[in-house]
Amino acid sequence: CSVNWTDKHTPPQYVETEFMPVQEVKPQEFDNKKDYQELDILSLQFLGNEDIHVKELNSQLDLFISSYEKWFSEICEEKIPDDYIDAKKRILMRIEKVINRIKSGISLIKNNKDIRKSFLLANQVILRQMVHGQSKQEGVINPYKKPDYFSSQFKNFAWRPFQLAFQLLILESLVDDKCPDRSTLDLIWFPAGGGKTEAYFAVAAFDLIHRRLIYGDEGAGTAVITRYTLRLLASQQFDRTATFMCSLEMLRREKGSLLGKEIFSLGFYAGQDASPNNYKKAYEKYEAMLEEENPDNPFVLQRCPLCATPIIPKIRSENRKDYGINC
Repeated sequence: CSVNWTDKHTPPQYVETEFMPVQEVKPQEFDNKKDYQELDILSLQFLGNEDIHVKELNSQLDLFISSYEKWFSEICEEKIPDDYIDAKKRILMRIEKVINRIKSGISLIKNNKDIRKSFLLANQVILRQMVHGQSKQEGVINPYKKPDYFSSQFKNFAWRPFQLAFQLLILESLVDDKCPDRSTLDLIWFPAGGGKTEAYFAVAAFDLIHRRLIYGDEGAGTAVITRYTLRLLASQQFDRTATFMCSLEMLRREKGSLLGKEIFSLGFYAGQDASPNNYKKAYEKYEAMLEEENPDNPFVLQRCPLCATPIIPKIRSENRKDYGINC
């Protein structure tokens, strides 16, 4: 229930409760403005290119924040109903702070080669994750051939402006433990299917890579924890996270000693009905499954995170290589 009254500007004549409260939420525009559409900085192939010239990267980053500041100046001048004036002031103050944080992030990328390297590699990981994610859905992956992530086939993979902005504004608080914004909870508010998960993945990739670049294998260990309140959502997101983590691990192996010898891995913590809680129980379930004529996969992952090949065959096989991942 909620309280309601007729006129918000004069003393109410009555107060009532509503069993089903209603509030109008103003619509949002998600389409990129022309200024953003012309920027290379949103392209994942551009951002994931380690050989990009620093001046070109810096120029694109400056154009990105300039476009944001231009939009900010425009909305400052917009006329709105009196009911929303206080809200507008509050939001504009927040946006101004966001602009300053983004500028700090850009400055770090420009002036710190390790941060710049981590940023570019993180975006390359997301490019790979998106390629495999889409190809899994379309069923077009050859499990024994690595895709060319920088081919024209994948040139349309790009960030929405809010996704890149989120990476830039949070960057300083990730690398500087004395940053005053380190205690700020940075949350993305965006409708389902808009790209929140990928933006969070990008931040996670940056932090994981940066720790390895700075500390080597001492930078290994638990760095990111995600929590989901619904079991079905947790299973779905774990599948996406596995694709992301495999993309990150593939990059580590390709880079020799650059990202250390410790593998990038992830775990799934849930009730034992959803997943075995230890290796002993997992092995027992695996052994029992080998005897089933129509095996039922008891584990969270049902298919390879990269090529989508089923991990368990549909019918019993004497060849143990038919169980597991072999791509």
